[in-house]
Amino acid sequence: ILRCFHTRVPGKPAPFADVVTRQNRQRAIAHLESISAEMFADDVSSNALHRSWLQRWRRHIPAYIDWQIRHAEHWRVHLAEHKVAVELDNVILHGRLDRIDHASKDDTVYCIIDYKTGKAPGDDEVLCGEDVQLSSYALMLPGTVRVSYLELDSGNDRVKAGGSLDTDTTGPVSDQVAARLQSCFTWMRHGAALPAWGDEATCKWCDYQGICRRSYWINQQTGEH
Repeated sequence: ILRCFHTRVPGKPAPFADVVTRQNRQRAIAHLESISAEMFADDVSSNALHRSWLQRWRRHIPAYIDWQIRHAEHWRVHLAEHKVAVELDNVILHGRLDRIDHASKDDTVYCIIDYKTGKAPGDDEVLCGEDVQLSSYALMLPGTVRVSYLELDSGNDRVKAGGSLDTDTTGPVSDQVAARLQSCFTWMRHGAALPAWGDEATCKWCDYQGICRRSYWINQQTGEH
């Protein structure tokens, strides 16, 4: 829906033709609501659950438009759902960026936005390298000076920015991620074992609990049966 709102997509509703401002706010809201209704049309006709998802999203539309008005003071939408790739130590890294904006005064300077419908990682996780998604995206697109999560489904019908990297931090953190990846590639080429986290907090949320043999290994070590 947001891709259609900001960029032209063949066979889909036309995008909003103007930069979103306070003066055209209501028109932008109406246009985004119209696109949303059209894009949801087939789903809501066959599944009542999708009607609730549409209504939930519609409540967030004014907040999204307000965020876009503030953001548009410095940035213009350039591309949406754009596939990128970069070669690192003879390995190709692929990614798909939700949205790429360029600076309103310099179209060679980029801002990457990653939409989140759940809670996004915060600044601390991004800066320390625990969360590598944003820094990896910046690595794939030269000229990037800002990468940020945008939470589209916050409480109280809000839309808000999550963790981010700015001009002073994007380069250094991305360089650290690249160095760690290159080290991992080197270890793999030399047949090194790749350790898993294996801690209780991480394993609690793992999708592979049903097939993982960690509990068997622990039992073997402790002698339990």
